[in-house]
Amino acid sequence: MLHKRGSRLRNGDAHTLVVTLIDIIVDSYFPVIDLIEVQIDWLSEKLKLSEHHFHADNIRIIRHTKRKLDRIFRTLRPVRQVVQRMLTEDVFVDRTKGYLRDADNHIESTLEDISAAQQNCDGLLDQMEAYQDKRMNEILYFLTLVTTSIIPMQVSYTDLYYYMIRTNYLYNPHADIDRPLRYELCAGRRLP
Repeated sequence: MLHKRGSRLRNGDAHTLVVTLIDIIVDSYFPVIDLIEVQIDWLSEKLKLSEHHFHADNIRIIRHTKRKLDRIFRTLRPVRQVVQRMLTEDVFVDRTKGYLRDADNHIESTLEDISAAQQNCDGLLDQMEAYQDKRMNEILYFLTLVTTSIIPMQVSYTDLYYYMIRTNYLYNPHADIDRPLRYELCAGRRLP
């Protein structure tokens, strides 16, 4: 813009330069935010299609994306404050204030888009936590079933072993007396 002779920026005053710089700053964030929104949508679809195979790398990507959005939000908020301050100053002419109002509206809509994208990231992280909780509950349920079926069998085997030792001891009175006592103590039984 400055390279062209006769351009509006080159022939304009300081007001035109300020408005153009603010416009360039705000407009430079639109493609970045659009790209981030596409990435969030892609991750959302990936989560819906393959929630059983959603890797930790994707969680890292979501958190990294949220940090990028936070940085952009923190960068644009002071720009909006500057623009709003310029609107209250009497230094600028009405035509420039109109451009500044437009820039303020663009910044506001950009900040709203960033907030919506941050909420989408939070939603994805919540979905992942819910899926991980569901998966953990399924695993705990399975382990509970296995445990409740094995413990009675273990007690039955202990009772059987106790019976076999006791029977052997009754048929063979010369058997080692310490051996049944050890197993009976391990099985939690008292000797008669």
